[in-house]
Amino acid sequence: MNNLGKFEQEIIQNANHMGGVNQPIPIDLHSGLYISKAGARQFPRGFSYNPDVHSHWEWGAVLEGEMTFKMDEKYWRVPAGSGYLLRPGAAVQAQAIQAPFLVWLEISGHGVTSALEDIMDGQSLRLDKYTYEQLYSAIKIPSLLHEKPLGYNFLANSYLWRFLAYLFYPPVSGDAPISADIRKVINHIGQADFSYPMSLADLATVAKLKTETFRKRFETETGISPTQYVIRQRMRRAKSLMDDESRSLADISLLVGIENPYYFSRLFHKQEGMSPSAYRRRFFPEQGT
Repeated sequence: MNNLGKFEQEIIQNANHMGGVNQPIPIDLHSGLYISKAGARQFPRGFSYNPDVHSHWEWGAVLEGEMTFKMDEKYWRVPAGSGYLLRPGAAVQAQAIQAPFLVWLEISGHGVTSALEDIMDGQSLRLDKYTYEQLYSAIKIPSLLHEKPLGYNFLANSYLWRFLAYLFYPPVSGDAPISADIRKVINHIGQADFSYPMSLADLATVAKLKTETFRKRFETETGISPTQYVIRQRMRRAKSLMDDESRSLADISLLVGIENPYYFSRLFHKQEGMSPSAYRRRFFPEQGT
């Protein structure tokens, strides 16, 4: 069992029914980004509810079991290992299919939408696999809100910012900081039109570094090569396009800059552990391929 699997089991065994409500202090309100509520709980099979996302964003991770979301007469499967992000105002009905264990965060403030909008691609619901780093930061928050030690507001927000960093960017190698040069490239990739190619030389130019120097620096600071990072972001974009049943997988392949749909399928399988068609069936069961 990998580190993530062991950590998930520890949470399931020790953190059930943990959580609470945060009373924001003035510095929270001024920052425009803070936790309003967080929790960890095993839901019984068949339990249904409507996430309260009238005025805040909600992120959640399904550690075991399975959930479904219904929105605009469409269904999304959320199996174990999946994370979701819901924007405010989303008319969603959630149902527990296989007694899911859920860790969730409710994020509020006047700055939260501008902070999270870029990764939503115009959608109300975003699904992706969560990482060990995201879960490690997220589970600290319901624990703090449950126990409320002195200064818990500051600690909860420090874990929130750490969680958001891991939501946007891959974990760094060890504790090494990411330099301004490499951060500039990561931001460039995040804002790119993925239907166009991005060569190693192009990215080195953004960083204003020689190509080989850039490659080594990027891998040292992020723990992943620039090429693999771009592929990861292309596949992330592809997953965000899967819910549109009018788009074929060949169309999606072109939209993320891969002309050969068979090569796209190979890259997707290597990244996600399943084919694009299997991913679409798993998360969007009402769609074909």
